[in-house]
Amino acid sequence: MIIKLSCLTSPCTRVLAGVIVPDTQLITSGLAFARSDSIDYTYNHIIRSFLFSFTIADKFTATQSRDREAQPPYSKILSSDKRFEVDGANAAREFLTRKGQDDQWNKHRLQLVWHAIALHTIRSIVFHEEPEVQTYAYGIWADLQGPARVPGGLLS
Repeated sequence: MIIKLSCLTSPCTRVLAGVIVPDTQLITSGLAFARSDSIDYTYNHIIRSFLFSFTIADKFTATQSRDREAQPPYSKILSSDKRFEVDGANAAREFLTRKGQDDQWNKHRLQLVWHAIALHTIRSIVFHEEPEVQTYAYGIWADLQGPARVPGGLLS
């Protein structure tokens, strides 16, 4: 269920499955991109992880000024010769390069999204990254292993 909220915030927001997320054309396109040829299991994992990461990030004190569009729903599995995390990260970077506005998606933001997707299973690295990357990993872990996997009681 999607509920549009007032655009008094920047960017506009909407409620998706009870979670407040940015209501931008890029997020909407990213959700469609993830759905376009993902099997149901993969798509549902992407969406649950996306929503969990927003829920966690909204409670995570270190992320007050985080880049909300860089918490990606822009992933999908593509090949059989790379790790699925790398396929997803590459697909997200390609999508953002194609669909994102050049003046808004600089090298740093593209790399932030790439790291969030590619590194989410590598605990020894991911928690030395930016808060957007950390909370995305927690969101994925919450989907796969349950809310107890997220420290600090951020999910119940």
